[in-house]
Amino acid sequence: MGKNKNIKIGREVNPNSSRQPKHSKDPESYFDKSPSWCFSKCDFEYTKWSIDNIDFSAEILPKLISFERRKWSDIVDDDKHNHWISINDFSKEAQKRAAELPQLGDELFSLRLTSTLRLFGFIENGVYYIIWVDKDHEVCPSKQRHT
Repeated sequence: MGKNKNIKIGREVNPNSSRQPKHSKDPESYFDKSPSWCFSKCDFEYTKWSIDNIDFSAEILPKLISFERRKWSDIVDDDKHNHWISINDFSKEAQKRAAELPQLGDELFSLRLTSTLRLFGFIENGVYYIIWVDKDHEVCPSKQRHT
């Protein structure tokens, strides 16, 4: 008969090893990428801020194309126009709607398209998931005058 063989599956982990994984997940690793867009999370049911409530090809598409020429690091660094906003800072109406959407976290990223037009969504692996289109600072009222 054959010998008993001890078969090892996988590798033993040596906690004292100085080796590091080749690929570690860095939440900011998308900063060097150009943005891409995803529409599968759009809030089509809430028509007030739905992407269906705007002329997409005229008002949004050209802006998204222009953002694709930049890197996320440039977009995020322009924090005067593009920034994360806590849902607690949203209007009461937006806070109520956000509570009904399970995919949302504690904040959304506001992407400025014009002086009053904003997209609200979240970034995951360099992809911007668009949730709402805000045409007049209704999701997060501006504290600045004449905006």
